[in-house]
Amino acid sequence: MTYEKLAAKVSNYGGVLTMQMSELRDIHGALRLGANVVAGISESLSDQGLGHFPQELPLEQSYTVRVYKK
Repeated sequence: MTYEKLAAKVSNYGGVLTMQMSELRDIHGALRLGANVVAGISESLSDQGLGHFPQELPLEQSYTVRVYKK
């Protein structure tokens, strides 16, 4: 999946989607979550008009987050 496809999926689900950090990590193309990776994920989501909750993405791949259309 790409960030563009994720943005379309969020729109199809009414503007909010719950997903695991491991899914976002995979979309980003990273092997592990770290401070730089989560910052890159946050920036890439924002570039697609998407936000996330919590505001600070967790570093644990099994945590769930909400991705929403801004």
